[in-house]
Amino acid sequence: MKIEIRSGDQFVTTHWSGGTTTEMFLWPPDGNYANREFKVRISSATIEEETSIFSRLDGIQRYLSVLEGQITLKFNDMNELHVKPYNVIEFSGSDKTVSNGICRDFNLMLKGCEGNLTSYKLTNSVEIECKPGYFYIFYSESLCYFEIMNQESGDSDRVSLQDSYSLEKGIAIVSHVENIETFIFSLRNKVDYYIDHTYILCAEIKI
Repeated sequence: MKIEIRSGDQFVTTHWSGGTTTEMFLWPPDGNYANREFKVRISSATIEEETSIFSRLDGIQRYLSVLEGQITLKFNDMNELHVKPYNVIEFSGSDKTVSNGICRDFNLMLKGCEGNLTSYKLTNSVEIECKPGYFYIFYSESLCYFEIMNQESGDSDRVSLQDSYSLEKGIAIVSHVENIETFIFSLRNKVDYYIDHTYILCAEIKI
């Protein structure tokens, strides 16, 4: 199993018609989002205009979760959906999508591969199971720690595989999962502030 942590200074921020977008992950690494040459893209975007039109992305399945603020999305001039923080919605990139409201969001785009995006509320700790054949990308706004536990077949005891990792406003990329592993996330507070919960966003992807 391979784990890579990426944070702000490794991300690329560009402008789009309604605000900014920060690319956190693109697969394959030599892909090009502008040319729509990719299979997986993860980004965080700001929507700074009260009304914005999303770029049309034919052949791309989209998942979106609001990090700050609230927005209402209208699809194809018909269906309207109010999106609250950390709710995950799925929609087609080919839909005509209009947003109303100002927010900062988290986006997963998939092209020609399987996957999903799930939101987990973290108070003290939360366990997330990772399966062979997939790779995973975790994101957290607030400081948290995680460790990986493995349970051998027929063995009731779980063994920690590696030291713990910290994650804050960054992503953890987990690949080459060979056995069923359990990621245990725990909340940690800094000296200068206290929070009673945060959220973990988990993208599960099979290419």
